Amino acid sequence: MKEIIRIVVSLTVSCIVAAFVMGTVFAITDKAKKHNEHLNVQETVLGLLG
Repeated sequence: MKEIIRIVVSLTVSCIVAAFVMGTVFAITDKAKKHNEHLNVQETVLGLLG
């Protein structure tokens, strides 16, 4: 029983750490991703218009 509790706690902590890392990376890269998407759309529109 003690081993099961240790495994559950370890998995919970690892999931919390992974969620924190993923959230941080998303928050840092979201603005740059939106900017790149906007530039791609703008370049496509300008290319189609000539």
